[in-house]
Amino acid sequence: MGVYQPVGALSYAPVPLTEAMVYGYRETVAVTGMILGFLRDLVTGGISPRSLGSIVTIGEASGQAAAAGVDSFLRFMALFSVNLAILNLLPIPVLDGGHLAFLLIEGVRGKALSFETKMRWSQVGFLIIIGIMVLALSNDFVRLLGF
Repeated sequence: MGVYQPVGALSYAPVPLTEAMVYGYRETVAVTGMILGFLRDLVTGGISPRSLGSIVTIGEASGQAAAAGVDSFLRFMALFSVNLAILNLLPIPVLDGGHLAFLLIEGVRGKALSFETKMRWSQVGFLIIIGIMVLALSNDFVRLLGF
């Protein structure tokens, strides 16, 4: 599904709320850049589709993060949440990004797309999502079976 980068030892220091918010924003921007870079490399062939994982990989990474401590687990959950948000904004019909793409097209055209057109593209988007899920799940099974 994405990538996970373990963190080293963390230290605690009280900081003002605004400073914590700025830090959180910067971390989110950094993680977003990492995820977008992964997607770019995946599309351009820099990363193999075999590197995709499904719920099995997510569960393993989550377990590793939890075993490393609460800090690592919370960081993993934040990374996972940003990952899902970015994936949801991809311009694939049936995802929110696909709906935004429809709205953009309709805005440029000055008229609504027909129901049939939206349905046809939504079916294509659904097949794309199912294909990605099947690929990711098969990658997990191949890894589990040691092939």
